[in-house]
Amino acid sequence: MKTLAERIAVEAETWTGTPFYPRQAIKGAGCDCVAMALAIYQRAGAVPPTVELPAGYKVGNSDHLDRSLVLDWLSGSGLFNPVAEWPSSGDLVVFRVGRVVHHCGVMLDGHDFMSVTRGYAARRYDIRDSTWHNRFAGAWRPCALNGEG
Repeated sequence: MKTLAERIAVEAETWTGTPFYPRQAIKGAGCDCVAMALAIYQRAGAVPPTVELPAGYKVGNSDHLDRSLVLDWLSGSGLFNPVAEWPSSGDLVVFRVGRVVHHCGVMLDGHDFMSVTRGYAARRYDIRDSTWHNRFAGAWRPCALNGEG
C-alpha cells in the first residue's frame, strides 16, 4: 500500500503534458498551477473534494496585489502547515512571481516538483534551477501527511 506522499507524487506525474489554461484543472485538457495542485491533493485523498480555489484568485493577481491570496488561503485553510525544513515528496512548494507569492508546485522527490506555467504544459521542474531557486518562498505540507514517513 502506498503512503499518502507516494499517492500525491504518482497523481502529480499523471498531469504531465496538460497544457496551461487559467483557473482550470482538467487533466489532459488544461490547468493552472494552483488549480492543478488542488486537484492533485484532492485526487490523492489529502484534501477533501469540496475544497475550492482561493476566493478572488486569478492568474495575474501577482502583478498588482500587495498580499498573496495563495498564502492567505494556505494559512487559513486548516489543510496545510508551513514546513521549516527542505520540502519533501507531497509538499506544496510556493514561489514569488511578480509582487507576491503566486506560483506553486507539488514536490515529487528531493529536487523535482510538478507544475505548469503560462505557455507551457505541466511537467517536472528542478527546484535547484535558478528560475525556481531564486523565487522559492517556502513549502506547505498537507495536514493529512503529518505522521507519515
